[in-house]
Amino acid sequence: MGVLVFSYSNGNNISSNHVYDNQFYGISIQGGSYNVVEGNHIHGNKMWCGIAIAKSWTKYNVIRKNNISENECGIHLEGVGNIVERNNIYRNGYGIYLSAWLSKCKRNVITQNNFIGNMQDASFEVNLLSLNKWQGNYWDNWKSKVPKPIYGYAMQS
Repeated sequence: MGVLVFSYSNGNNISSNHVYDNQFYGISIQGGSYNVVEGNHIHGNKMWCGIAIAKSWTKYNVIRKNNISENECGIHLEGVGNIVERNNIYRNGYGIYLSAWLSKCKRNVITQNNFIGNMQDASFEVNLLSLNKWQGNYWDNWKSKVPKPIYGYAMQS
């Protein structure tokens, strides 16, 4: 395991780390809020993801300016009101996966990230009308001027 922030651990700053070659995840926030994950190099975490924000009561975390590569999933996101911005997310299975399976995943902002060389850049399994906002991201495999469609599964609440 890499870095684990337990439930109800709030206001932590996880920055400037090299987190790599773990068996499960790189950095995981399991139920904490108002945490910042910034300026980390996260790669080669085998079974799950580079960064995980998990549990429905996880709120208002910021994932910013990280280099995330060669994980099963770059970022796994649950919770409410989290911001994912200005990350380089490359050569992962999934670049980012939004999940509301047994959880909430709504009103999150995913903006100004670079998605490069992922098997699937983004996907979701969230409740209908989750109001997650995707804005200003770069997708290396999308050349059209219209917004890139992001495919997933919308559940009824």
